[in-house]
Amino acid sequence: MPAPPPVPPGAARCRGAMFPWCCASDGHEQTPRLQWNPLSGRWMEDHTRLQRHGGSTVALNQWRCCDVTGDEDFLAEHGAEVMLEVARFWGSAARHDLATGRFDITGVSGPDEYHTGYPGAREPGLRNNAYTNVLAAWMLLCAPEVLERLPAARRCAAPCR
Repeated sequence: MPAPPPVPPGAARCRGAMFPWCCASDGHEQTPRLQWNPLSGRWMEDHTRLQRHGGSTVALNQWRCCDVTGDEDFLAEHGAEVMLEVARFWGSAARHDLATGRFDITGVSGPDEYHTGYPGAREPGLRNNAYTNVLAAWMLLCAPEVLERLPAARRCAAPCR
């Protein structure tokens, strides 16, 4: 069985913050390459590392924390940078399809770790997973409001890579 690539498909070309599915203390992906299937009694490849929605979940929780507590200082000092970098990731992960005029996110899987690819496909990952796409769309729609809520001095300091 060939080893999965060390970097998920498409991840290397993305900018911004991408949170690993299983994270080591140094931030690197630690999802096992294989998992034991007790039903079949065999080891199988584990493609759950393609779950890219984790960063959006972190950003959503920071957004909700600010909304519930009204702590705009937290947003300005910590939350906004994470949220904007996650939005930057999704902006660079989405690819424009000229034929349809739509943007696609490929090579990912949603929160269901049992469906990480299409039957018979050469590469793991799904195209336009609904859960992932909804979180990505929310992140991209939320980013302008995050910037508006920042004090003017912090807006200029927001990462602009």
